[in-house]
Amino acid sequence: MDEESLHVWALEGVGDFLMMARLLPELENRTDRLIVECDERLIPLLRRSLASAELVPLRSQVDGDTLPPLGDLQSTDRGVIRHLSPDLHPVELDTGPLQHDQARAAGLRKKYQKRFPGQLLVGLSWYTTSAAQGRARSVLPADLEPLFAQPQCQFIDLQYRDPAQAMEHYEPAAGHLFRDDEVDSRDNLDGLAAQMAALDLVITVDNSTAQLAGALGVPGWVLLHQLPDWRWGLRGDASEWYPSLRLFRQAAQGDWQGVIEQVCAELQAKEDAVSLRCTA
Repeated sequence: MDEESLHVWALEGVGDFLMMARLLPELENRTDRLIVECDERLIPLLRRSLASAELVPLRSQVDGDTLPPLGDLQSTDRGVIRHLSPDLHPVELDTGPLQHDQARAAGLRKKYQKRFPGQLLVGLSWYTTSAAQGRARSVLPADLEPLFAQPQCQFIDLQYRDPAQAMEHYEPAAGHLFRDDEVDSRDNLDGLAAQMAALDLVITVDNSTAQLAGALGVPGWVLLHQLPDWRWGLRGDASEWYPSLRLFRQAAQGDWQGVIEQVCAELQAKEDAVSLRCTA
């Protein structure tokens, strides 16, 4: 693709695009000019992470047959994955994670540590509005109750709110978390990225929060239902696409209780390790 321009545009949602975003630096190396058309909420994050790509807000209905291409060659985000990783496994490219706003992350961490001294700072997202298996991938607030009993954890609310969804999905759990009004987790993804980087751990279901944590290289635990999306595979606790993520899987369809019990046990181990460091 030398001496040619490549136009990459987002076919799916934010989460799918984030999985491909780790490959963009490699595309910059392979083409003379890279134009990336994506959700405008991602542009500040990508601008910090890419050396020279031209970033364009996603135009209304993207359709390669009707919208004029912006480069000599064009590809969807999924097309990039098929080109650079045809076996649907991540290629071995040393591109590194996306770059968050380090100054803002440091400021948020300082604020949280001052407000919650000695606590393990754990971000939590439990719901997805995805039309594809959204209900199966979401955890009911009642199922999260054992998490909130962890004595040395302060949970930070990362859950984006969809005005079209009933508040019953949010409010019962929200009472156990700290929600930072300075961060808009739905419309300011650059701010959300900094917030996630300020935490010790992110726990999330399979939604765009999981994809963002993985793309940033933030330590994260992903709660998966029994038949997860292809990117997570069917077994094991490691993610081929995101080395910083650990996967917790349902043993039976709809059994979030077993998943939460396993997460609580692992959290207790982390809390014990923190206590040992503090008393050493």
